[in-house]
Amino acid sequence: MNKTTTSNFYNKSKQLPPVKTEKPDPSIIKLSDEKKYIALNRQDFNNSIIQKWGEIIISKLPVRRTNHISFIYDNYFYIFGGRDINETKMNDMYRVKLDFSEDSCEKWEKINYDGDITPECVAGHKAVLIGNLLYVFGGVNITEDANNTIYIFNVEKRKWSKKKFRENQIIPLSAHSMSLVGKLIVIVGGYSKGKFNEKTFLYDYQNNIWDSYPREMTPEEIEEENRRIEEEERRKKEEEEERKRKEEEERTKKEEEEKSKMEELERSRKEEEERKKKEEEERLRKLKEEQERKKKEKEEQERLKKLKEEEEKKKKEEEERLRKEKEEQERLLKLKEEEDKKKRKKRKD
Repeated sequence: MNKTTTSNFYNKSKQLPPVKTEKPDPSIIKLSDEKKYIALNRQDFNNSIIQKWGEIIISKLPVRRTNHISFIYDNYFYIFGGRDINETKMNDMYRVKLDFSEDSCEKWEKINYDGDITPECVAGHKAVLIGNLLYVFGGVNITEDANNTIYIFNVEKRKWSKKKFRENQIIPLSAHSMSLVGKLIVIVGGYSKGKFNEKTFLYDYQNNIWDSYPREMTPEEIEEENRRIEEEERRKKEEEEERKRKEEEERTKKEEEEKSKMEELERSRKEEEERKKKEEEERLRKLKEEQERKKKEKEEQERLKKLKEEEEKKKKEEEERLRKEKEEQERLLKLKEEEDKKKRKKRKD
């Protein structure tokens, strides 16, 4: 078994011819009507700075097509089936060696099948490569009917085999996806008889067993599933009720805490207001006391001043009285002296 991956091909990017500067659409296989060649598009993933798509001309052979499959095996690039521009389905296979050195001149090679089995012409099919076996499933044939046959292509022997299945195992599909996951081939989506496929199909290719999700259930399984659903709904209902109860408890607790907090804030506010009120009253009381004190001091000063002025006045009056008395005494004394003097003079005379 000799399998290579796309990374081996891209690791040879240094040997590839220069990439054209144009930006062709990588989803379109370009065909020159004059040269009638098939072009492969490639991108240099090893260049982390410049990632551009470029066109690599291989040769003239394969008919241009769409809805085909492609895969890489042993450093060869294969294409199979698809439809051409006239919507004609095909069942041919081509390959080209992935060697793009400067002196290489690889050409497309048509694969001639050995054996008696040849797959029908098909487009919109999908495939997975397991070892040297290519598992091809689904797609539409020349009458646009999807199929549910698996064609298996041995790449080494170039021989086809096939496995047919009943529709209760796997329905006919096209335009689906198909991947290998462990030891199972997984098929998702696609169309069947004009309707979108909502199931996922699993194929155990070693034991040739199909399974699907969701799959048809037996009456016992349906009953068990109904019981499971009821139990799940009951459990969810209980969980929802418990969740709501806890939410209600939490809400009530938060409301009580918020209420308590608001009450505490209100109490603190009132206490603060009361404190400020008392402080203001105390300040006013002290201010009033101070004013009263100053008033009393002023009155006392006025009283003392008045008292002093009265005392000064009395003192001056007393002094004036005494002065007058003295003056009177002196006047009287002087009069007396004059009288005495007159008397003595009279006596003398």
